[in-house]
Amino acid sequence: MTVVAEMEVETPEIKFVDFDESFQERLVALQVRDETFARRTEGLIKPEYFESRADAALVSLAISYYDRYKRPPKDVANVVALLKDAIRRGVIRADMVEEIKDKIRVIFDAGMDIVSCRDFAVDQVGEFARHQAITSAMLVAFDQLEKHNTVKVQEILEKAFKVGPRPNSTPYSYWKEAETRTEVRRAMKMGEIKPRGISTGIPGIDKLLFHKGFGIKELTVFMAGAKKGKSFTIWDFAKLISLQGYNVLGITLEVSTEVLSTRLDASVSDTPIDEIDGSIFAVMEAIRATRDRKLPGELILHEYPSGSFRPMDLQDLIDRYKADGIKFDAIVIDYLDIMAPNRWVQSETENSRTIWVDCRGIAQTEEVAMISATQTNREGHKSVTAKAEHAAEDFNKIRTADLVISINATEEEMAKGEARMFFAASRNQKGEFAIRIKRDLSRGHAIKEVIGFE
Repeated sequence: MTVVAEMEVETPEIKFVDFDESFQERLVALQVRDETFARRTEGLIKPEYFESRADAALVSLAISYYDRYKRPPKDVANVVALLKDAIRRGVIRADMVEEIKDKIRVIFDAGMDIVSCRDFAVDQVGEFARHQAITSAMLVAFDQLEKHNTVKVQEILEKAFKVGPRPNSTPYSYWKEAETRTEVRRAMKMGEIKPRGISTGIPGIDKLLFHKGFGIKELTVFMAGAKKGKSFTIWDFAKLISLQGYNVLGITLEVSTEVLSTRLDASVSDTPIDEIDGSIFAVMEAIRATRDRKLPGELILHEYPSGSFRPMDLQDLIDRYKADGIKFDAIVIDYLDIMAPNRWVQSETENSRTIWVDCRGIAQTEEVAMISATQTNREGHKSVTAKAEHAAEDFNKIRTADLVISINATEEEMAKGEARMFFAASRNQKGEFAIRIKRDLSRGHAIKEVIGFE
């Protein structure tokens, strides 16, 4: 395991001289926008390493923000707010403002690919920092060597050679981070930083969720009996997430992309599914209007035969898109129960368990919100309210998922276009409560609004 060493020694001016202007700009973009990069290179990058004063200024702001909140600014709005505050405090001179604004446009440009180069950039920064640490250590060690203090020489050099990027999983000191957690909570409450979750698109649901939306690095599962609206629900949320500008990857193993896109067309255009063929151009215009007004993120769908798609296939697909510069914020899988394990064994329970665990692991490593569905058993199908114990076949699914919400509707409720969502199990918040929702499946609306609580 590597550590970040701090060498207290005077050294000549150090610059990223081996990195050209374009690569230095990517480093700035990564420091400002990418949480993984900021975490793994913490303590390795210094503003004075950059040749451009605008680059140095933005990196300084981003590092200060990360030191305080343990996350990068990410959004343009946050960076602009930091810049205004720095100008007000006199940290940034007036003659630098336009240059910095131009640089902000560069690092947030849609063509600025930071995902595919992240690992390479981390390695390059690590090598640079290690070289500088060793150079500085040798100056200090030479002084100790003249004093015949070989133990100190060894200690100094060993510390320098350990300098490098942090591993993907970094230690978290519960007691030492108390003030940081408090500051983050205060800033969230005051609206200074956004919650970490991805909004569901339904404010009434967001306020009930621990992350004020779908949890990043988490698996959220909607549970219901056969033909009770599971697929409608997860794809409606996929649409709502995309409409907020997030990139969504959708995997359908049950219905074709043709059927799925028709359902989405109905939802976006607010047209009954069975009336789309009679309103072809009106539907198209409604979709265009929504697309032009909302500027949605990507909503990319892939169809695979049931029982053929494995977690490793999902990882390969994600990597392929990352190579093309597309980073997904959410992944919707319809649904985990009909995926295939990476390796088949005789136990169906073990096959199911590994699918769920492996997919949740992907959500963690790729830092996405993962959303899927699962069926209830026969008892749950007949129950007025499906609970955690009604999960079909394997209770490990409930143990693995971070949040399980069942979808319930009596005949009377269905006739009124209503249903209940029961929070059956949750890792991060209280459960065992229900909300009443309005929906219209005939138009692809799995949830329109929250109308009550139970």
